[in-house]
Amino acid sequence: MILAGLFLTLIVYFTYRFLLAKNHTQARLVKLTPAFIFFGALFMLVALFSLSDWITALAPRNLSPINTLTEWDATDEERVLLVGNLPFVVGDVENNPAPHIILAGGEMPFSLKKNRLILASRTSEAVVLIGDKEANGLVVGIVYGGTLQGYFTFLDRYSVIPAMTVFLMIIGALVTWAIPIYHWRVLNKIKQSAPEN
Repeated sequence: MILAGLFLTLIVYFTYRFLLAKNHTQARLVKLTPAFIFFGALFMLVALFSLSDWITALAPRNLSPINTLTEWDATDEERVLLVGNLPFVVGDVENNPAPHIILAGGEMPFSLKKNRLILASRTSEAVVLIGDKEANGLVVGIVYGGTLQGYFTFLDRYSVIPAMTVFLMIIGALVTWAIPIYHWRVLNKIKQSAPEN
């Protein structure tokens, strides 16, 4: 989303700099005003996608942590967050033929999704798993090596990126829409101040 925002910024800048700034006649403004409205709408679309990324980044905070096998059996949630330990290094989870997490009360096997994210920056045995409870067991999409508090701290840091993108894209949209408004006002002032023949 950041790259899309930078690309839009360059398009708006070059459109303004080379097509409008040197020659802001009424005919040129009539041609370019729809373009600036469209570019502003694209900025808002990028902001909307970034907002979705921001909500997704913070979504695990709404899940109730599961620490025991009893809690696992009792939950009816489809998306789950498990906190426990691995009997092996987190980085080896992909190479392990039978991965399982150690919860209070016993061990529970799990499988990995094809599109999984493994955050194994530590060799800690503590692990946070986020996955889906399916008929054949737990299917994990995110593996974080560390404590639950550490994972939430990571989420807070990661969520800054989409949050800032939302803020910057809204500013980009407002500035883009302000460009033709400003030039229309300048043209109206010139017309009003011009002597009548």
